[in-house]
Amino acid sequence: NSGAAGAVTNTLPASAVGLVYRGAVVASQIFCFRAAGSDVIRYGGNVSSSAGGIWASTPGMCIELVCHVAGTWTVQNAQAIYTAGAISTDWTTFLKPSFM
Repeated sequence: NSGAAGAVTNTLPASAVGLVYRGAVVASQIFCFRAAGSDVIRYGGNVSSSAGGIWASTPGMCIELVCHVAGTWTVQNAQAIYTAGAISTDWTTFLKPSFM
């Protein structure tokens, strides 16, 4: 999202086992990955609805989404930003917010 003046939403392709997508927040704007069609995104115990997604807006945050099972993108790696020993922000899963 380098140079973004507003939210950036990337719609993932239909999930297929073995696909991998990575992203990093560069600008202080919402950077979003959205599942396509009936696909979902799983982040730990959280699962989006169909065509839901995951986003962050703090520069330095990185994410890796992997399809291990058709129909589901799994967050395999995600980097949060730590401030004074506490997480100040993290990737957030959602259904379909207004910026999508």
